[in-house]
Amino acid sequence: MIDEKLFYKYQRIDDHDSNHTIDNLIKNQFYFSDPTLFNDPFDCRVYYTYRGKEEDWVDLLANAGIDPTSVIKDGILNSDKVFLEKEGDLFTYTPKSTDYYDRDEPFLHGDILKKNLPRVCCFSETDDNILMWSHYTD
Repeated sequence: MIDEKLFYKYQRIDDHDSNHTIDNLIKNQFYFSDPTLFNDPFDCRVYYTYRGKEEDWVDLLANAGIDPTSVIKDGILNSDKVFLEKEGDLFTYTPKSTDYYDRDEPFLHGDILKKNLPRVCCFSETDDNILMWSHYTD
């Protein structure tokens, strides 16, 4: 006899049903979420680190929607290492090390790009977790 183990999925059902809960139940399929949209801001947080030229950092900040003047004064970065946070993502700048990094490209820690993050489907071994019920019930 095979030991069967049950897994539970805590998931809200609402009018918008953006994760297609009912449709997934009918079709016996799962919805895989974008991990950057989890209700815990520290789950799957994306860390971006750029090692390169200071002037390229300005473009990287602008593309991320961050005002470069918040860290750059008189054309000079305020410190050797800069940390910025925007919408839960952490951006860091480390000046280019000429002995190792000879390419002018961003290095992203964690996953390559936010849009390329894997999708996630979460389950629980318990069906009576009060904290989980409080997150997913109205």
